[in-house]
Amino acid sequence: MSKSKKSDILVIGNGISRKELNLHKLNEKYIIYGCNALWRDFAPDILFVVDDNMLSEVHSSSYCKVHKVISPCKYICSEAQIISIEGKWKKWNCGSLAVLYACQKNPKNVYLAGFDVKYQLITLIKIVSNTGM
Repeated sequence: MSKSKKSDILVIGNGISRKELNLHKLNEKYIIYGCNALWRDFAPDILFVVDDNMLSEVHSSSYCKVHKVISPCKYICSEAQIISIEGKWKKWNCGSLAVLYACQKNPKNVYLAGFDVKYQLITLIKIVSNTGM
């Protein structure tokens, strides 16, 4: 399936539950947004990096010369797309930034994987379905 026909976005966190997922297989069906250290194991369609040290690591590896990286961090990686989010939050975490960005793209659905909350393993949570966000 070509990327242009994918209508759902899957946002992947770095919880231990993501180790159980076959990300290459999921990439056949979903547009994949990844968070922070995911790039070490898998190249998502878009990598979101919030942590300054992680962005420095991504920049040093030249990953962002070949792959799309989005970050609110300025001055660390000239190849990354720097975004500014209006709102009351002073510091975004990576997962919330990736989910907000995904919802703004008006996909059919947004799913989360690898976000392990209170020691429970969450595989996929459907958070948006035809809401027109």
